[in-house]
Amino acid sequence: MNKERLFSALNRKTQFHFLENRTLTVWVHYLQLLLTIGLLMLLLLCACSQTAIHHQKFTSSQESTLANFRIVKHQMGETKLPISPKRVVVLDGASTEALLALGVKPVGAPLKFLNYPLSQKQQAGIEDIGARTPNLEKILALKPDLILGLSDNQEMYGLLSHIAPTVLINYSYSTWKEMFWSVAQALGQTTVAKQWMSQYYNRISEFKASMGKRLALTHISVLRIAGYTVFIKGSFFGNILNDIGLLNSVSQNLDALTSRRSIFTNGYIYVLSPELLKEVKLV
Repeated sequence: MNKERLFSALNRKTQFHFLENRTLTVWVHYLQLLLTIGLLMLLLLCACSQTAIHHQKFTSSQESTLANFRIVKHQMGETKLPISPKRVVVLDGASTEALLALGVKPVGAPLKFLNYPLSQKQQAGIEDIGARTPNLEKILALKPDLILGLSDNQEMYGLLSHIAPTVLINYSYSTWKEMFWSVAQALGQTTVAKQWMSQYYNRISEFKASMGKRLALTHISVLRIAGYTVFIKGSFFGNILNDIGLLNSVSQNLDALTSRRSIFTNGYIYVLSPELLKEVKLV
């Protein structure tokens, strides 16, 4: 009887220890699960925080980058340009002259293709990139942040735009003011352009006032002796004379003469022979 009681007591003790160990194991697993969940939540919060910070930095960086550029429309479409280009390469004489008038000195230009040669001081720091066909190797070496030219360079646009943002402007001699404004927009120098054009029209107003009634009676012709070239209404000079209000009578005379004689004209000039000069009333 004592053995049975002893065996029963030992059995109950064993069952108690088993239940105690099992309960402890369950609690350990439960605590491990809580720790794992807590760790995962902590990692998730850190990841979200880092993502938010990264997104904020990326957004700020992106906004900062976009703020340093602007979109300019031109002959070939739209191009993203720096707010203030620092290293400009110009492909033609007209754009070079407009650039210099706006107070911007190019790093490269066709120095031998300008209507008015620059002084040695003006040429200092400007690389001659060649006339007619620009030297692409020289342009690449100059590391420009803007390439500026006229629509004549459309065939090279693909190559040029791989070197730097490229803007090509439509131009004719009679639209020099529109070209000047387009150059100013590409450079971010529209304020300076407005000042120049304001001076231009002020000088015209002063000239008209000083001429008075004589203005309507004054006839002017513009000729280039070399080649016997006469500039007409569609030319740069003709456009200025029209703004002033001076009559370019030679255009009317040549228009009438062309109906009787074969004379070369491209809408800007007439090219005459010495014999034809005798038939032209210049003033």
